[in-house]
Amino acid sequence: INNRKILSGFLEENKLEKQANEIYSIVDHAEKVTPEQTKVSFEELGLEKPIVKTIVDFININGERSEVVSKLLNLNIKNEKFNEGINELEFVINNLGLMGIDSKYYEIDLTIARGLDYYTGTVYETRLVDYPSIGSVCSGGRYDDLSGFYTDKKLPGVGISIGLTRL
Repeated sequence: INNRKILSGFLEENKLEKQANEIYSIVDHAEKVTPEQTKVSFEELGLEKPIVKTIVDFININGERSEVVSKLLNLNIKNEKFNEGINELEFVINNLGLMGIDSKYYEIDLTIARGLDYYTGTVYETRLVDYPSIGSVCSGGRYDDLSGFYTDKKLPGVGISIGLTRL
């Protein structure tokens, strides 16, 4: 799981919001290519090597759930969206625990960005542990106003897609 606001706030903090959609797409594909290919993709956007390193270091933050949250907080990013994303991620994690879902069944992965630009909050991908080569079999997340394309009402929602062909 991840929260799109974390990456979005990080990009705003680094003055990269104009290239956000392209960066989301590269980040979302980072696990499918080599680290060098990810760096090249960022450089092809015209990003300088120091900011590429900053982004790559950021998306590679990992560890136990509480450790990842601590590492994110220790970045001392004052962006409101970034911190809101961390709070929402902690809320999801805490509630998974309250529902009795063992923490061995989920992890925070900052490369989960969902390449589509309408995602705004929690995002997730589900993989089969015994069949990692299949990739994600269930993915989705929150979007605050996808329905705005079709109606004049603001309707937040959560979506999911299941990879039937992969299954």
